[in-house]
Amino acid sequence: MSADNGIYILRSLDGYRVTEAGAIENLYWWANCCDKPNVVQDALEDGCFYHDVCQNCNTKDPKFEQREELNPKELLKYFGKCTVYDTQKEVLEEATNIFEEIMDDDMGIVEYGISFIRGWEDKFFPNKNE
Repeated sequence: MSADNGIYILRSLDGYRVTEAGAIENLYWWANCCDKPNVVQDALEDGCFYHDVCQNCNTKDPKFEQREELNPKELLKYFGKCTVYDTQKEVLEEATNIFEEIMDDDMGIVEYGISFIRGWEDKFFPNKNE
C-alpha cells in the first residue's frame, strides 16, 4: 500500500510554509491550453464526474505538460492556506509536530518524510489574483 504523502516545506521571500500533502509532483504540471490558463474542476450535471475547464479559453480537459519549474497556481493549492513562519527552525518544529500527529494515529504513515520544495526561494509567494 502506498500513501504517496509527505510533509513539505516551501521557502519563499516572505517566509516558510509547511503542509502535509499527497501527489506533490502536481507542483510541476502546467496546463498548455492558452497563454494564461486558469483551470478549475467543473462538476457534470449528475455531480459524480468532474472535468477540468480553463476559465480563460473554455477548453475542457486541457492537456498538461510537466516542466522543471514550479507552477504558482499549484503552489497556491498546496500552500495557500498555510501559516507563514519567519525561520527555518520554526517551520521545522511545525513539520515535526505534523509528523508526530500523523504517526500517533494507528494507521499513520508519512511515506516521503519531511522534505523541502526547492525553486521558489528567490520569489514572493504567489497571490490569488495572479
